[in-house]
Amino acid sequence: MRSHDDLTLEAIEKATGEKPESFVRDSDGDILHLSYEERGIDLLPSDIGRLRHLQQLNLKGNGLTVIPREVGRLGALEELNLAHNRIEALPVDIGKLQNLRILNLWTNRLTEIPPVIGRLAKLTDLALHQNRLRDLPDSIWSLTALDSLQLGQNQLTLLPEQLGNLADLTYLDISDNRLETLPDALGSLPHLEYLRVGGNRFASLPTLLWRQTRLKGLHLAGSGLQTVPEELSGLSELEMLHLGDNQLTTLPSWIGRLSKLRILHLDNNHLIRLPSELADLPRLERLTISRNPTLVHPPDRVRLKDTEGILEFLRQDRGR
Repeated sequence: MRSHDDLTLEAIEKATGEKPESFVRDSDGDILHLSYEERGIDLLPSDIGRLRHLQQLNLKGNGLTVIPREVGRLGALEELNLAHNRIEALPVDIGKLQNLRILNLWTNRLTEIPPVIGRLAKLTDLALHQNRLRDLPDSIWSLTALDSLQLGQNQLTLLPEQLGNLADLTYLDISDNRLETLPDALGSLPHLEYLRVGGNRFASLPTLLWRQTRLKGLHLAGSGLQTVPEELSGLSELEMLHLGDNQLTTLPSWIGRLSKLRILHLDNNHLIRLPSELADLPRLERLTISRNPTLVHPPDRVRLKDTEGILEFLRQDRGR
């Protein structure tokens, strides 16, 4: 005898013309994980709401424009991946998903987020990257369990001081928006480790950034930088620094004091020389310097080498 969940899968297949990419059952035969990733479906039938034990639902990479309100019946759902679709709006019933921890809406066509998002009290990971958002509901700042918030590549012009409510954030992406200022609260987030702020409209980099001395990753690509701010030298925990797509002509010698740096992106600038102090970075494993047409040191033959080859040249050159 076919189970309730088997009949539901059959109904979904009949409506979409597609079988799931994968699914996982528990010992009772109930479906816990269900994936229709890149199955070419453009309609999710209301039958999906009958999978009462479902914990993970992956609908990434389809052509969905609408999410049925019946999704709100998935009371056990913990992870919902709707990335890379064409979704223009979310049903208010999404606020009923009280056990949801991860919500991925990366690359859709959302112009607004319903205020009921604030009811998802267990949410730790919210990805809204690459949508069409001009603002956010106030309720989003009540999601105090958030560990990761991705808001990059939208049309945001303002972030409120309530950002400071998200005290557990370790990862924040606000890159490639239309921000001219940042809330002072950003400088006080106690656990922030990775911050992407490049590609906005700052006249100069907000000084509050330098208060985040715990940062391990900082993305400043596309920030219009002509020089590297000296205050950055105080971020001694940095492991990744992205300075690509700026207007840098030189790097300061103190760059060699960022002893934990593992990744340094310098692509698409106007650098002329790389400082020998780069060779003092004991953990540097990836250095990218492409699209610097004015770079003369190191020479072309060295720039074609891997990171260790470039660093070895700088060491030898310093000893000459």
